[in-house]
Amino acid sequence: MLATYNKTIFENGDFSVCTFIPDDESELPENALKYGTFVGIGNNIPHSNDIQLMIEGEWKSTKYGLQMEISSCISVLPKTEEGIIEFLSSGVLPHIKRKMAVRLYNAFGEQVFSILENNPDEWLKVRGITKKKLEKIKESYTVNYGYQDLVMLLAPFGISVNKIKKIVDKFGAEACEKVSENPYLLFTIKGFGFKTVDEIAGKMNTPKNDSLRIRGALEYVLAEAEKNGHLCLEQEILRQQAYEMLNEGMEIPVVTINDVTNVIIQMAQDKILKGDNGMAYLANNYDNEVYSAKKIRQFLNTPQSRIDVSDKIMKFERQNFPLADRQKEAIKQFFNNRFSIITGGPGTGKSTVLKAILEINAQVYEKSEARKSILKNGESMV
Repeated sequence: MLATYNKTIFENGDFSVCTFIPDDESELPENALKYGTFVGIGNNIPHSNDIQLMIEGEWKSTKYGLQMEISSCISVLPKTEEGIIEFLSSGVLPHIKRKMAVRLYNAFGEQVFSILENNPDEWLKVRGITKKKLEKIKESYTVNYGYQDLVMLLAPFGISVNKIKKIVDKFGAEACEKVSENPYLLFTIKGFGFKTVDEIAGKMNTPKNDSLRIRGALEYVLAEAEKNGHLCLEQEILRQQAYEMLNEGMEIPVVTINDVTNVIIQMAQDKILKGDNGMAYLANNYDNEVYSAKKIRQFLNTPQSRIDVSDKIMKFERQNFPLADRQKEAIKQFFNNRFSIITGGPGTGKSTVLKAILEINAQVYEKSEARKSILKNGESMV
């Protein structure tokens, strides 16, 4: 959220408790605001009334009321003369005191930051700025304030500073320009969901039939299916669900079924989607499933010595509780096969079977070379 520093209540070294004036009071939880300000606690908070801040943190209930524990607090570059001079001389950039800040503003005006970003050697024309100082200034500015335009662009959509840093890492100095031209590029960065990006793109009037939007919808449909326990979907179901989502709320479809098909083909060529037998997977899910299948085949093709654990099952029952016939059979099968699957609905006894297996397994392999070998080579799989 965007806010402005108001005053300091307590300070100890880098730590301080401050009040802030929010840009949008609706972003605050109920009872957080008092006399038009809220309380935030954190380290290295800029103490200037002329600098707007991008603040992130977690709200906590304390004996003093609702306060924000600030995890991230960065200065948003000011636009006014006094704001720029205050910012430059606030200590956020090295080697710049107030007199130097005034010189810089007199030399470059409101373009002072733009020149530092795009033509920094111009700063060397200002008395007192040396090459060595300029390098330190540029380094500090790039690390902490080189993505301000992006912050201002995405702040209204609740995009966190950490995500903005990911965008800068991905697209570099042209991040703001690229995202402005096509916000659907955000789909290529982990952590950006379809609905959020679609909202951003809608506010920027980006075409709804953009191929990256279609790709985002396809990935979203598969991700939602994964939440319900499905690593893949039939290709036709994937195509239809994405088509319907992309055209939701539209009187006339903005995306055709052929558009969706073409993007599926391109995603397959780029190895973003994989699959066979008419099924479609996100690539990592497909690779994981193939790996699991190969490991299972390896286990099944490895000879397994048979172990009679009937007496140990009886001992477990004496020390714990009786087992159902099917539970006993499951335990025996485990000790006579290289690979076992324990399955069943809630309350059918899976945890009980597993408890028995672990106890009996400890007895069977206790202090044995076989157990040491299993632990060393990782040759057991449940």
